[in-house]
Amino acid sequence: MPFLPILERELRVEARHASTYWLRVLGVTALLVAALFFGINNGFSPNLGGRLFARLNFTLFCSIWILVPLLTADCISRERREGTLGLLFLTPLKPWDIVLAKSMAHGLRAATVCVAVLPVLAIPFLMGGVSWKEAVWSMVVNFASFCWALAAGLLASSRSKQWLRALLTAATWGFFFFLVFCATHGLAVLRMLAPGRLPAEISIGQILWVIPMWGFMLAADLEGMRRNFMSSGGLAAGSMQWLVAAGALAAVSLLTLLGVIPELLT
Repeated sequence: MPFLPILERELRVEARHASTYWLRVLGVTALLVAALFFGINNGFSPNLGGRLFARLNFTLFCSIWILVPLLTADCISRERREGTLGLLFLTPLKPWDIVLAKSMAHGLRAATVCVAVLPVLAIPFLMGGVSWKEAVWSMVVNFASFCWALAAGLLASSRSKQWLRALLTAATWGFFFFLVFCATHGLAVLRMLAPGRLPAEISIGQILWVIPMWGFMLAADLEGMRRNFMSSGGLAAGSMQWLVAAGALAAVSLLTLLGVIPELLT
């Protein structure tokens, strides 16, 4: 595979950046602060594991959408700014190899932030009240969010040259993709799990505001809303129907990321 040498080089370069380590610390600190505030307000009794898990999942969900686009916003634009992109094209590497290696390297860098918070996410399991299906659901939905956020950062990086412009463009694309993600999630879940809650004809206002708001609150599990929503519909918190809906969303998100990568070549 011709892209492996440049992938190795990118990983070695990013491993030497102090920001890579501080970003992991930032992600863990965010979840620890969320857990601390939860403990101050509610305590850490065994029957509150589900609520703590919802709070930590909400924090991780928001962290992905904030950090991942900014982490990947300068991966290609930096090569253009420093004039090294042309040198890469002098090698036997094809444009697809360069883009794929850059995408994988910076995607892995951003993924380390998610991996670093796993010990904190284990706290609710030790408290009890969280099933393995809920954990799988959280992993799948956050993976879907990661794909959309990574696509936003890569797309912004390929369209910019200056560092600040790349960050602003990544934030703009990230917000747009966030709205699309929430709307897609809201439509998928509400139509699959509670089709009667949506009218036969959906207005533009509902698509632009109501549906994305529902999708955000359900995906982020804001204040345990997902569990309350499923209970009101007669479904268990770890229902397989919910996992199927989340899996479909993850598949669409991955296809979106793969579809964005060819756009980086233009």
